[in-house]
Amino acid sequence: MAKAFLALADLKPSMSWAELKSGDDAHQLRSREIIKFMNQHWAESIADSSYDDIRRKDLAFAVEAGIVMKSANKLDANTNDGTRGFAIHPEAAKALRAYGTVRWKPLLKKYLQHRPNLAEQLERRRNLARIQVKIPDGRALVFSAGKHNLLQKP
Repeated sequence: MAKAFLALADLKPSMSWAELKSGDDAHQLRSREIIKFMNQHWAESIADSSYDDIRRKDLAFAVEAGIVMKSANKLDANTNDGTRGFAIHPEAAKALRAYGTVRWKPLLKKYLQHRPNLAEQLERRRNLARIQVKIPDGRALVFSAGKHNLLQKP
């Protein structure tokens, strides 16, 4: 995840955070380009065919948190669109470029000020899609809203 993030930021070893690139620089990479960058600059040996893992494993939480923009170059792109690029969100980039300086903490605080906590955000989503089933003894059971559970509800 960290190396995929560094690839999106176009940060190579020995570069400073101030050099980070983002969507406001029109810098975006597709999954295979991220793999190529990681292999070339961060001593990885990831197969080009692992491009789906980049999206599902390495970037999923960063996208959910709003740090990484999915479809940075093509806002209406489908999830499996191979031309879809990812980029560091410009608002996050402002704080990230200050990492290691005295400006880091105030900029990070400002960035986080109006953003929901990712753990709370994901938990809230998980709890939204629930159905309640009352059983004869008066207790209520809560299930996920999948088809199988809807069939069980009287």
